[in-house]
Amino acid sequence: MPEGFDVEPGHVSGYSGLAAVTANDCRSIGRYIMEHATSDENFGAVMDLLKAPVDSYAEMTDDRIGDRGLTLDYASGSLEDTAWTYHQAEGGNAERFRSFEVHGEDMPPRMVEQSLPGTVSYQPEQDIGGLLTAPDAPEEADVEALVEEYASDTVQTIDGIVRFVTDKCPGIDEWSPVEAIVNPLIGNWNALKQKGEAMVIAGEAAEAAAGNLTTGLTTLDGHWDGGAARSFDGYLGKLSAALDYEGALARVASQVYNGVAYLVEWIAIGAVKALSFGVEIIRRYTPGSGWVSVASDMFGSVLGGDNPLQELIDDAREAWHFFEDAMAIIEMLRELPGQIESLLGMLSDPLGALEQYGEDQLMEEIEPLREQLNAPELDIDPSEVPGELFEFGQDLAEVADTDTLHDAPTPEDPWAAGQNPTRAG
Repeated sequence: MPEGFDVEPGHVSGYSGLAAVTANDCRSIGRYIMEHATSDENFGAVMDLLKAPVDSYAEMTDDRIGDRGLTLDYASGSLEDTAWTYHQAEGGNAERFRSFEVHGEDMPPRMVEQSLPGTVSYQPEQDIGGLLTAPDAPEEADVEALVEEYASDTVQTIDGIVRFVTDKCPGIDEWSPVEAIVNPLIGNWNALKQKGEAMVIAGEAAEAAAGNLTTGLTTLDGHWDGGAARSFDGYLGKLSAALDYEGALARVASQVYNGVAYLVEWIAIGAVKALSFGVEIIRRYTPGSGWVSVASDMFGSVLGGDNPLQELIDDAREAWHFFEDAMAIIEMLRELPGQIESLLGMLSDPLGALEQYGEDQLMEEIEPLREQLNAPELDIDPSEVPGELFEFGQDLAEVADTDTLHDAPTPEDPWAAGQNPTRAG
C-alpha cells in the first residue's frame, strides 16, 4: 500500500553523515587489502608463481570495494542536498552555505559546509578501523630444516653424497637434490595462509560496514516516508548487500589459500621423505670416506675393469627410484600455480567467469586440489588433514549467487531524490 509523505530532515542529514563515514571505511578496507593481502618477500621459488593470481585477486577486490565507497560518497552528497531541500520546505530560515578552510601550507583548501540545523547523529554500530588488525606473522617454513630432520644430515652433505654417487653410475647423470628438490621449495608457504587471513579480516570488515548501513537505514525508515524514501531505501539496500557479499567471497578465497599452503607443505615433506629414503641407501658412499678411498686406490675407477664397485652402482640405481619419486612430487608443486590462477580468476571476477560458468565449474576447479590430498605419492595421514580443508559451507552458494552484484548501484548510477522529493510513496 502506498505511503504518504513525512520527513524529519535531521535524520536524513544524519544518515548522510553515516554514508560518508562508511565510504571512508571502504577506502580503509581497500588500503588494508593492498597492504596485507598482496604477495611479499616471503614468497619464493615456485611460490613466486603464485604472486600474480594472489595480487590480481587483491587488486580486483580493492576495486570493487572502492566502487562501493565512491557510490556511497555520491549518495551521501545527494542525501544531504535532499535534507536541505526538506528543511527549507519546512520554512527553515538558516541558509546553507559553503566556505573554504586552509589546512597547512601544502594542502589545498577544503570546502566546509554548514551543518543542517537539528542533524541527528548516526554513529556506526561497529568501528571498522578497529576491525582492520594486521594478520599474525606467518610461521616459519624452512625446507633445509625439513631435509635435516628427515635425512639426518645437512643439505650440503647430502648434496655431496648424491652428486658423487650418481656421477659414478652408468645411465644416471650427476644429480643435485639441492637444485631439484630444495631450491623449488625455498619460500614460506605459510605466507599464503597469512594472506588468506588478511582477506577474511577485510571481508568481515566489509560485512560489518554493510551492517552499519542497514542498521542505520532501519532507524531512518521510522523518520522518512514517501517516494524518495522508498527509492533511497531500495538503493542503499542493494549497495549494502553488494558490500556484504565480500565477506563470503573472502572466506572462500581464504579456504583456497589455506588448502594450497597445506598442500605445498605436504609436497615439501613428501619430496624430502623420498629424498631421505634414497640417501639412506647410499649414505656410506660419502666422498672421502674410507670405503671409497680404498676402492679408488685399488681399482682406479669405479667404472674400470670388472667393475668391482658394482655394489655402489646397484645401490645408486635403487636410490634413484626414490629420487625419481621426489621429482614427481615436486612436479605436483609446479602444477599448482596454474590451478590456483584459474580458480582465483573466477573468484576475482564474480560477474565474469564465475557467473558464466557457475558453482559447478568452481567446484570442478577445486576438486583437483582436494584429490591431491589423497595422492599416494604424498602418503598423507588422513588424521593430519584439517577437517575444514577445502570445505566452504554456505559461503560457496552465496558467492555463486551473483545477482547481488548485478543489482548493486555503481558510481555511474548515483541516487537522486528526483524532481519531487516530497512525493508520496
